[in-house]
Amino acid sequence: MKLLAFVCERSALRAAREARELGAWPEELELVAVPCSGRIDVLHITGALTRGYAGVLVVGCHEEACEFVQGNLVARRRVEYLRRLLEQAGVDPGRVRMELASPAGAPRLARAARELVAEISCRTGGKGEEA
Repeated sequence: MKLLAFVCERSALRAAREARELGAWPEELELVAVPCSGRIDVLHITGALTRGYAGVLVVGCHEEACEFVQGNLVARRRVEYLRRLLEQAGVDPGRVRMELASPAGAPRLARAARELVAEISCRTGGKGEEA
């Protein structure tokens, strides 16, 4: 089973890398640095799902900490919109999640990443596809 994490390089990437160095980041969760979580489009996420990723995590800056002012808010709206579309299409919306993280938030981000992996593994029987 493989999952993908789009991570803001301005804030959360440092936390994700630290979690990986500490061995707290799930091996199944591949990191992709993006300039801002607001740059992630619905097509990026659905593309990952159709390419075989069992789930996608979008990680942006904490509220009011975004260097681009509202990138994290744009990302959250897109993720919520996509989750509604997935549900209407009969696809588990739990396969897509949004988290906010600070550069110093490695433990919290790692916990959220492990929770996503565990939830998707439970739903799919560890196969990486919807059960």
